[in-house]
Amino acid sequence: METDIKSGQVVLFVREGVTLSEESFREAVSKAGFTLRAFRQNQE
Repeated sequence: METDIKSGQVVLFVREGVTLSEESFREAVSKAGFTLRAFRQNQE
């Protein structure tokens, strides 16, 4: 995970083969007291 406090951006890396839906991520972020502004998946 990479965090940039100035921009308010967090980048989360997951292992190959692991999936993370936007809905589940949005819920986890909300439960932590934050607001998810964008969700983007990169296929590298």
